Amino acid sequence: MSATPHPVATDGAALAALPRGVTLWPLQPHRDERGSFAELYRQNWATGIEPRQWGLLTTEPNVLRGMHAHPRHDEFIAVTAGRLFVALKDLRPRSPSYLQPAQLLLTGEAPALLTLPRGVAHGFYSHTPCGVLIAATHYYDPTDDLGCRWSDPDLGIDWPCRDPQLSARDRDAPPLASLLAEIARTDLGLEAGAIDAR
Repeated sequence: MSATPHPVATDGAALAALPRGVTLWPLQPHRDERGSFAELYRQNWATGIEPRQWGLLTTEPNVLRGMHAHPRHDEFIAVTAGRLFVALKDLRPRSPSYLQPAQLLLTGEAPALLTLPRGVAHGFYSHTPCGVLIAATHYYDPTDDLGCRWSDPDLGIDWPCRDPQLSARDRDAPPLASLLAEIARTDLGLEAGAIDAR
């Protein structure tokens, strides 16, 4: 059970489409008649993310959370149950995949870690009831939790929904252009060359 996972995507096209530094690490469930067990995280796995805080998100069907971006912390997510559509947009001005969108489906049946570097905006849409583990490299800070309107056409995301349930914050979020201006002011909290090291 200690084998190091290797980053892949759901298929070759999805892997090529992921923004720089976003990786999908398949986990290895061990199943028997009682259920299954999979190691979720080992410090010696080369994910590039060392969690300082863990959270457990549960979400109902037809709920959309996002789009959100964090200038100062990295995180990874793992779906423990259900089907979760994940939308991504690279907002890092110095990234080779700047403004590149991506989307993928994560499921509890095929567990995997999805790494999300700081500055990659992300949104989650739940097709079913979902359980999601979220690990972050910094403690929660509302000043490090930015967002934009999920349906902004400039995101380039083909959402699998038309009228999702949203929080008031996400419903009233500004357009992508406003988020890009705010990200530019923060400089993503990155030192020169940090992007290329991911």
